[in-house]
Amino acid sequence: MIKEMYYKVYQDNARLWRWTFYASNSEPIAVSSESYTTLLNCKNAIKIVQSSNFAPIKTADGRLI
Repeated sequence: MIKEMYYKVYQDNARLWRWTFYASNSEPIAVSSESYTTLLNCKNAIKIVQSSNFAPIKTADGRLI
């Protein structure tokens, strides 16, 4: 059975919401860089990440690759 990539949302020690994105092998590959006061805001942040698949990729000096 092939596993799918997925997001996990959870509350941290401060009871703020965060997310982690997992690869199909269940290894984390991305985490939220900030916490969110509501689950809705956390889910909206995930939607922003999900919609960024056409965002340009740049080098450290700003060149497009």
